[in-house]
Amino acid sequence: MSQATTGAPAERPTLVVADGLAARQWELVLAEREIAAGTTAWQTPEIQPYAGWLETLWLESGEPRGAPLTPRQSRALWRRVIAESKEADDLIGVAGVADWAAAAWELLHRWRIDPGAERASAGQLDYRALLSWCRDYRERLDTSGWVDRAELERRLATAPPRRALARVALTDLGDSYPARDELLGALIAAGAELAQAEKPRRAGRTRAARLGDAGDELRAAFAWARQALEQVPGRRVAVVVAGLAERQNEVARLVATAFGGRDVPVWNAGQPLGTDATVGAAFNALTLLSSSTGYAAFGRWLCSRSFNMLPGELAARAELDVRLRTELRSQVRFVTAYRECGLATALAQRAPDSAARLVAALAVVGTRERATPGGWAHLWTHYLRELGWVPPSGSRLTAWQASLDELASLTAVLGEMSIDAALAELERILATSAPAPLPVRGVHILGRIEQVGPGYDAAWVSGFTDSYWPEAPQGSPLLPRALQRARGMPRATPQDARDRSARSMARLVASVPDLVVSWPARVHDYETEPSPAIREWPRAEPAEIPHGRQNAERARARVTIEDPPGAIERAELPGGAGMLNRQARSPLLAY
Repeated sequence: MSQATTGAPAERPTLVVADGLAARQWELVLAEREIAAGTTAWQTPEIQPYAGWLETLWLESGEPRGAPLTPRQSRALWRRVIAESKEADDLIGVAGVADWAAAAWELLHRWRIDPGAERASAGQLDYRALLSWCRDYRERLDTSGWVDRAELERRLATAPPRRALARVALTDLGDSYPARDELLGALIAAGAELAQAEKPRRAGRTRAARLGDAGDELRAAFAWARQALEQVPGRRVAVVVAGLAERQNEVARLVATAFGGRDVPVWNAGQPLGTDATVGAAFNALTLLSSSTGYAAFGRWLCSRSFNMLPGELAARAELDVRLRTELRSQVRFVTAYRECGLATALAQRAPDSAARLVAALAVVGTRERATPGGWAHLWTHYLRELGWVPPSGSRLTAWQASLDELASLTAVLGEMSIDAALAELERILATSAPAPLPVRGVHILGRIEQVGPGYDAAWVSGFTDSYWPEAPQGSPLLPRALQRARGMPRATPQDARDRSARSMARLVASVPDLVVSWPARVHDYETEPSPAIREWPRAEPAEIPHGRQNAERARARVTIEDPPGAIERAELPGGAGMLNRQARSPLLAY
């Protein structure tokens, strides 16, 4: 790989990696030598995520072809298909089922299974519903001339690009599957120069650490990362947080404690854009346009500092919110309180400039009830400008504008929609991680060990209990288990889940020179055991774990008490498989 990426620019192959995060990590790795030499500009080989590379092959194949649906457009189309199906009335919600259906559709295509040729048996109700949705989804794709990304590998393998293909180096794409193997074979047969580029191997020290609980783990992890950067300021350190999405508030608080006031860049892979205070204030203001919004959203707008206002009006607005919360008006919907209960007059008396801004902003949308996603994005931009919203700066502003662009891209798929439906789509977009520049040095907070790419000098992985790792089987809930097992789909069996977990762990160990893997001694109110993957690892010395020694000493070792069962006196015992079946059907009846 080093020879291919350090020769003349014309000789450098395109580097194809797993995803966008891996592409940014590889950019840093390939730039390390130039950065160390003080170079201010250099030529980096083209680096593409695998999905982007497929789209490039599709669009540059020499034939006029439309761009495939984006993942966001595909999910929106799946939600529409399921919401309009006969099964929709029996579902608690559509969004989660749409995610399952899209994932099952992708699995079927990766394993070269045609959903149109599949048939469900009498008892496979979920599979029958999925196949019905797949037929409807296929029909909508064909009617509109759209292409789903899950089909690109099969279509490209059937008709490889006829133009001369650039040299390509594939690296660390994860476990293979039939559709990708078929595509790569077809490209090689068509004359493509494909090579495998291994991730740089930097294996070194590995230690296991036992901490008191999950909070102690993260405190120790961030203190350890801070200490590592203080010792060698130019290092790049990864901290993998189990359950990162659910622990964002805790992570933000601990990061502020560990790195506040220090010149240490901290990058968070799981930070949704919607958690940004300024962006959250904008979305809250947009909900005032919905007829179903309660008073609480108006109260949050009154107390927000993300909008321009005259000096002194913030205090007046806050006082108004305090008074209104003691009145009946705060118990009704905002639109009712504003139009019929004197809320507009009360605001005009206390904060006239804010009241005028709100009137002008509401007039932008007027009585419009339906518009396309692009139309709503356009109206909302003007609405926020009239309201005096002060947008964020830098990458957060770019991410906000990209979110509105993503919403507008759903126009072709969803058509006209109500404002509540449009707000729900924008909320989904803001709930995803916002892409942000990856700092060359500092701390990168990740959610999974597979995200630890090349170039890290040290890494701390948390939460490695025996119930967390190896990962449990996680097959598709909509595909028959027998089909998944027969085709070897990912994590369809316990053995496959263990094997994939072992390969992920081996890749991590081989790429990080300084690795600490920890587990909490207690989770909630029960004691835990370490993952079998680290049970035989050497323990970290107490001095290596800042703020962790007392926690490790406090964690009590598990005591095993021998309690053998008594001798069986009877030759036959009641119960068996029949009793277990009755217990599953009705515990009371079984008793």
